[in-house]
Amino acid sequence: MMQDVKSHYRVCCVCGFADDHPVYTVREMMFGLKEEFCYFHCVKCQCLQIAEIPSDMSPYYQQDYLSLSRSPENLYLNPVVSWARRKRDSYSVLKKGVLGRLIRLVHPEDGDMSSMSRLNLTRKKRIVDVGCGTGILFSRLDSNTYTKYVGIDISRQAINQFDKIKNDKTKLLQSDLESFRSNEKFDIIIFCESLSYSKNPQKILNKYAKYLSKKGKIIISIFEEDRTVKFWEYIPRNFQLIDATKLQNNNDSSWRIKLFELDI
Repeated sequence: MMQDVKSHYRVCCVCGFADDHPVYTVREMMFGLKEEFCYFHCVKCQCLQIAEIPSDMSPYYQQDYLSLSRSPENLYLNPVVSWARRKRDSYSVLKKGVLGRLIRLVHPEDGDMSSMSRLNLTRKKRIVDVGCGTGILFSRLDSNTYTKYVGIDISRQAINQFDKIKNDKTKLLQSDLESFRSNEKFDIIIFCESLSYSKNPQKILNKYAKYLSKKGKIIISIFEEDRTVKFWEYIPRNFQLIDATKLQNNNDSSWRIKLFELDI
């Protein structure tokens, strides 16, 4: 249900045009919550967009949505399994540790962890995880591999879960990927199932490229489905592909993960 209300002064998050735009009240019907939200229609680029993103997005996702349904604390309840995976994954990334090497021979790591060995992680690395969820990726990294880890997610529920496992090197922000701003430079920027939700991924990548340090790298993970088939066509030409892998689970769901370096 959409009802025209009137015009209000808004700043378009797509083209940046600030003016009076037609405003609409939209009632949510897909999940049956019937909540009303304010949308506005940009008079310049014609993009229809929500005026204010809800602070808690969890009611609008399926109950089994990975980032909201699985806390890193509950991934491996067996402490021995958890310890073994950390040793193995640490070796996969750093190529250090005899125990991790032996465990890896018996139980090889996932493709995403082996690709991360190309990042040359050290204690000096500064990382931004855009769409960090509850901190699943963070929980698999040794704290000695970075000096700062910034997690960004639109969901307050996910950030609250992440907050339970963070360390003193961690900074968590509830924000969408368009609104994030920083005066810092980072060595690694990770888009884990977040970039494909942007209406203009090329614009977002060019924006975040400004936050990269020299020789900094960007990791993009995309769930493969019909709407994301052409996503990779939007990668800017100055993004040089370093590595790529494909992950597939037992349900035949698959993810494409690519590592880029900015070609300056």
